[in-house]
Amino acid sequence: MRNMSSVAAFALTLVAGGAALAASIPEICEATKQKEAGKLAKCLHNAEKKRITTGDTVGYARSVDNCATKFSDHWQLAEQRAVDQGGACPTTGDGSIVLGSITAHVACVTSELDTGKRCLACGNGVIDLGEDCDIGTLGGATCNRASGGNLPFGTVSCAADCTFDTSACSSCPPDGAVVGGYCWLLGGAGDSCDTTCGDFGLVYDPATMTYAGSAGTDANCVAVLNALRQPTSSMGGYTPQGGLGCFRDPIHYYREATILTTSSGYDQGEQRACACR
Repeated sequence: MRNMSSVAAFALTLVAGGAALAASIPEICEATKQKEAGKLAKCLHNAEKKRITTGDTVGYARSVDNCATKFSDHWQLAEQRAVDQGGACPTTGDGSIVLGSITAHVACVTSELDTGKRCLACGNGVIDLGEDCDIGTLGGATCNRASGGNLPFGTVSCAADCTFDTSACSSCPPDGAVVGGYCWLLGGAGDSCDTTCGDFGLVYDPATMTYAGSAGTDANCVAVLNALRQPTSSMGGYTPQGGLGCFRDPIHYYREATILTTSSGYDQGEQRACACR
């Protein structure tokens, strides 16, 4: 009698344990999706195998389409089955995303087998061979490095294809302005253009003379000062002996047309518009 009771108790324990270990509807759905993801990968790799051995690109395209269609149908069926059972999958409507990921993975493996080189794994957070950067990491890159020194200022970012995005980089410092294709900076009162450009690690650009200075025009001088956010109330007639080119004081703006513009010219109280590079 004791033995029968012990057996019965053990049986009840197994039943209870089995019930405790039974998977929930979301878990069943997730497991089913894992299985379908594996089937898709196998189907696509088989398609690649046939393409390589037969060279039949038409048949290959048809096989890939069939793999994708079957996968999408089974994916939707798994989600619907969970709903029919009164539950839901942990995620829904993500079939196309997973399809794209697995397709890219198979293409990656195919490329590696074909070339012997590691294919790009953009988006994995690691800068792999062939990538400039990866989503979330720039590897210490700056605008200067990303642009080869052409756009040293601003903020570089990583594009979706793991290449540097330099659209927010500039050839000019933040307080400067690009006018006529040149980078312009407004010097401090009494500063030469050599000093103004040097403060930003740049050097004097002759456009200071040819575009807005002694060999330039009044209109260009006005355009440069306006771009540098300096009000230009009226053109003055002041001509200091400094070769300043285009410059301003607190009230007027000027352009020295008769005295050759130089990089070293300065005059106390005057702020020069300097082209730098």
